[in-house]
Amino acid sequence: MINNESKYVFQTSKGILKLSIIGEVEPNNGRMLYQVSLHIDNQEVTKEYFGSWNYINFYLDRYVPSSSDGKWLYIPKEGDHFLIDTQNLEKIMLPNLYLSALTFIGNYFHKHYLLVLGREEIIQKNLLTKTDKLLKQIDGHLYFSDLKIFGEQSVAITFSNGQTKIVDIETLEYIDQ
Repeated sequence: MINNESKYVFQTSKGILKLSIIGEVEPNNGRMLYQVSLHIDNQEVTKEYFGSWNYINFYLDRYVPSSSDGKWLYIPKEGDHFLIDTQNLEKIMLPNLYLSALTFIGNYFHKHYLLVLGREEIIQKNLLTKTDKLLKQIDGHLYFSDLKIFGEQSVAITFSNGQTKIVDIETLEYIDQ
């Protein structure tokens, strides 16, 4: 993967895939998005993957585009984010991340999981079984603010008040400390 601030380039079994940021938009009051295009070996495939809404989340400080083995690409499309399998270019939809332009914090690949961290929920995708799990923050006053890999089978979740809890990565259940 190459990132020069405006494009991400990946090797796939079908050729070079390039996700390019082509502009910034503000569809309404502070909701910032990037407009993107997607090409495979210089052939435009944006509509095939994005439909008529080719916009991704704007705040990408903790965006990790690909898994360490290069098999999976994560695309933070606003609302309908998805994965691309680099072996067959299959698009795999993920559960909706509520108000993703405002709530997306980052994503993490660990072992055979993709974790997507939002302010109010964490989405876990098992990349082997293709199953999804969701952990929602139920306290309306606290939000998720950070996630760190904590050992082989767990992650440390930090809340907006600074409190940290450990979560089993497979079950997405809190581990008593």
